[in-house]
Amino acid sequence: MICELRDRSGPGTAKHAKVVLSGLLGLAVRYDAIDSNPVRELSDRPVAHELQGEHAHDQTPGWVIELLRRRHDESAGPWVFPSTRGTLRDPDNTRKQLREVVGDSVWEGLHPHAFRHLVATRLDAKGLSAREIADYLGHERVSMTQDVYLARGTTGAAAAAAMDMLAPSESDG
Repeated sequence: MICELRDRSGPGTAKHAKVVLSGLLGLAVRYDAIDSNPVRELSDRPVAHELQGEHAHDQTPGWVIELLRRRHDESAGPWVFPSTRGTLRDPDNTRKQLREVVGDSVWEGLHPHAFRHLVATRLDAKGLSAREIADYLGHERVSMTQDVYLARGTTGAAAAAAMDMLAPSESDG
Protein backbone atom coordinates (compact mmCIF):
# COMPACT_ATOMS: atom_id res chain seq x y z
CA MET A 1 0.00 0.00 0.00
CA ILE A 2 2.79 2.45 0.86
CA CYS A 3 4.59 1.68 -2.42
CA GLU A 4 1.35 2.19 -4.34
CA LEU A 5 0.86 5.57 -2.66
CA ARG A 6 4.44 6.51 -3.48
CA ASP A 7 3.97 5.58 -7.13
CA ARG A 8 0.54 7.20 -7.44
CA SER A 9 0.86 10.30 -5.27
CA GLY A 10 4.55 10.80 -4.57
CA PRO A 11 7.05 10.17 -1.78
CA GLY A 12 5.61 12.82 0.56
CA THR A 13 2.19 11.16 0.61
CA ALA A 14 3.75 7.73 1.18
CA LYS A 15 5.84 9.04 4.06
CA HIS A 16 2.83 10.71 5.68
CA ALA A 17 0.75 7.53 5.34
CA LYS A 18 3.56 5.51 6.90
CA VAL A 19 3.73 7.87 9.89
CA VAL A 20 -0.04 7.71 10.43
CA LEU A 21 -0.18 3.92 10.09
CA SER A 22 2.81 3.48 12.37
CA GLY A 23 1.16 5.65 15.01
CA LEU A 24 -2.09 3.70 14.86
CA LEU A 25 -0.38 0.33 15.00
CA GLY A 26 1.91 1.60 17.76
CA LEU A 27 -1.18 2.16 19.89
CA ALA A 28 -2.36 -1.36 19.07
CA VAL A 29 1.00 -2.72 20.32
CA ARG A 30 0.75 -0.69 23.54
CA TYR A 31 -2.71 -2.09 24.23
CA ASP A 32 -1.54 -5.66 23.43
CA ALA A 33 -3.84 -5.98 20.41
CA ILE A 34 -0.84 -7.02 18.26
CA ASP A 35 2.68 -8.19 19.13
CA SER A 36 4.69 -5.81 16.96
CA ASN A 37 4.28 -2.86 14.64
CA PRO A 38 4.62 -4.21 11.07
CA VAL A 39 4.85 -0.70 9.61
CA ARG A 40 8.30 -0.28 11.18
CA GLU A 41 9.58 -2.88 8.74
CA LEU A 42 8.23 -0.97 5.73
CA SER A 43 10.17 1.41 3.62
CA ASP A 44 8.68 4.19 1.52
CA ARG A 45 11.57 3.70 -0.90
CA PRO A 46 11.81 1.02 -3.57
CA VAL A 47 12.98 -2.37 -2.31
CA ALA A 48 15.86 -4.27 -3.89
CA HIS A 49 13.84 -5.98 -6.63
CA GLU A 50 12.45 -2.59 -7.71
CA LEU A 51 15.98 -1.22 -8.15
CA GLN A 52 16.42 -3.15 -11.40
CA GLY A 53 14.54 -0.37 -13.28
CA GLU A 54 16.00 2.05 -15.80
CA HIS A 55 16.31 4.93 -13.27
CA ALA A 56 18.68 3.01 -10.99
CA HIS A 57 20.85 2.06 -13.95
CA ASP A 58 21.06 5.69 -15.03
CA GLN A 59 22.32 6.86 -11.64
CA THR A 60 24.29 3.90 -10.32
CA PRO A 61 27.73 2.83 -11.52
CA GLY A 62 27.73 -0.59 -13.18
CA TRP A 63 30.06 -2.13 -10.59
CA VAL A 64 27.64 -1.13 -7.82
CA ILE A 65 24.65 -2.65 -9.66
CA GLU A 66 26.59 -5.91 -10.08
CA LEU A 67 27.64 -5.93 -6.42
CA LEU A 68 24.03 -5.35 -5.29
CA ARG A 69 22.72 -8.07 -7.63
CA ARG A 70 25.19 -10.60 -6.26
CA ARG A 71 24.38 -9.57 -2.70
CA HIS A 72 20.63 -9.84 -3.38
CA ASP A 73 21.06 -13.29 -4.90
CA GLU A 74 22.85 -14.40 -1.71
CA SER A 75 20.13 -12.93 0.50
CA ALA A 76 17.27 -15.12 1.69
CA GLY A 77 14.67 -12.33 1.44
CA PRO A 78 13.83 -9.11 -0.38
CA TRP A 79 16.51 -7.01 1.37
CA VAL A 80 19.97 -6.61 -0.08
CA PHE A 81 21.48 -6.18 3.40
CA PRO A 82 19.03 -7.85 5.80
CA SER A 83 19.33 -8.11 9.56
CA THR A 84 20.32 -11.45 11.09
CA ARG A 85 16.59 -12.25 11.31
CA GLY A 86 16.09 -11.48 7.62
CA THR A 87 14.20 -8.24 8.27
CA LEU A 88 15.05 -4.65 7.40
CA ARG A 89 18.21 -3.55 9.22
CA ASP A 90 18.06 -1.07 12.06
CA PRO A 91 19.99 2.06 11.00
CA ASP A 92 21.82 2.26 14.36
CA ASN A 93 23.08 -1.32 14.01
CA THR A 94 24.12 -0.63 10.43
CA ARG A 95 26.10 2.46 11.49
CA LYS A 96 27.76 0.46 14.29
CA GLN A 97 28.80 -2.28 11.88
CA LEU A 98 30.10 0.29 9.39
CA ARG A 99 32.20 1.90 12.15
CA GLU A 100 33.71 -1.52 12.92
CA VAL A 101 34.47 -2.22 9.25
CA VAL A 102 36.24 1.11 8.67
CA GLY A 103 37.81 1.17 12.14
CA ASP A 104 41.44 0.85 11.07
CA SER A 105 41.21 2.63 7.74
CA VAL A 106 41.44 6.21 6.50
CA TRP A 107 37.64 6.32 6.89
CA GLU A 108 37.79 5.76 10.69
CA GLY A 109 35.55 8.19 12.58
CA LEU A 110 33.74 9.29 9.45
CA HIS A 111 29.96 9.50 9.84
CA PRO A 112 28.12 7.50 7.13
CA HIS A 113 26.38 10.67 5.94
CA ALA A 114 29.79 12.09 5.05
CA PHE A 115 29.90 9.65 2.13
CA ARG A 116 27.10 11.70 0.53
CA HIS A 117 29.33 14.76 0.83
CA LEU A 118 32.16 12.81 -0.78
CA VAL A 119 29.92 11.81 -3.70
CA ALA A 120 28.72 15.40 -4.14
CA THR A 121 32.30 16.68 -4.06
CA ARG A 122 33.45 14.15 -6.65
CA LEU A 123 30.50 14.89 -8.96
CA ASP A 124 31.15 18.63 -8.59
CA ALA A 125 34.84 18.12 -9.44
CA LYS A 126 33.81 16.24 -12.60
CA GLY A 127 31.83 19.28 -13.72
CA LEU A 128 28.24 18.15 -13.08
CA SER A 129 25.81 20.98 -12.49
CA ALA A 130 24.23 21.54 -9.07
CA ARG A 131 20.91 20.35 -10.57
CA GLU A 132 22.47 17.08 -11.75
CA ILE A 133 24.08 16.51 -8.35
CA ALA A 134 20.81 17.32 -6.56
CA ASP A 135 18.97 14.82 -8.74
CA TYR A 136 21.60 12.17 -8.06
CA LEU A 137 21.39 12.72 -4.29
CA GLY A 138 17.60 12.82 -4.41
CA HIS A 139 17.16 16.44 -3.34
CA GLU A 140 14.07 18.29 -4.49
CA ARG A 141 15.73 21.68 -4.14
CA VAL A 142 19.06 22.52 -5.71
CA SER A 143 19.63 25.02 -2.89
CA MET A 144 19.84 22.12 -0.41
CA THR A 145 22.62 20.55 -2.46
CA GLN A 146 24.45 23.83 -2.88
CA ASP A 147 24.12 24.97 0.73
CA VAL A 148 24.90 21.66 2.45
CA TYR A 149 26.90 19.47 0.08
CA LEU A 150 28.94 21.63 -2.25
CA ALA A 151 32.00 23.54 -1.11
CA ARG A 152 32.20 27.17 -1.99
CA GLY A 153 35.08 28.27 -4.18
CA THR A 154 37.78 29.90 -2.13
CA THR A 155 39.65 31.88 -4.77
CA GLY A 156 37.02 33.60 -6.88
CA ALA A 157 39.28 33.45 -9.95
CA ALA A 158 36.31 33.51 -12.35
CA ALA A 159 34.90 36.61 -10.68
CA ALA A 160 38.29 38.33 -10.80
CA ALA A 161 38.61 37.54 -14.51
CA ALA A 162 35.13 38.95 -15.16
CA MET A 163 35.99 42.12 -13.23
CA ASP A 164 39.16 42.55 -15.28
CA MET A 165 36.91 43.24 -18.26
CA LEU A 166 35.64 46.33 -16.41
CA ALA A 167 39.11 47.83 -16.10
CA PRO A 168 39.43 51.28 -17.65
CA SER A 169 41.25 51.32 -20.93
CA GLU A 170 44.27 53.54 -21.55
CA SER A 171 42.13 55.83 -23.69
CA ASP A 172 39.85 56.49 -20.68
CA GLY A 173 42.81 58.29 -19.26
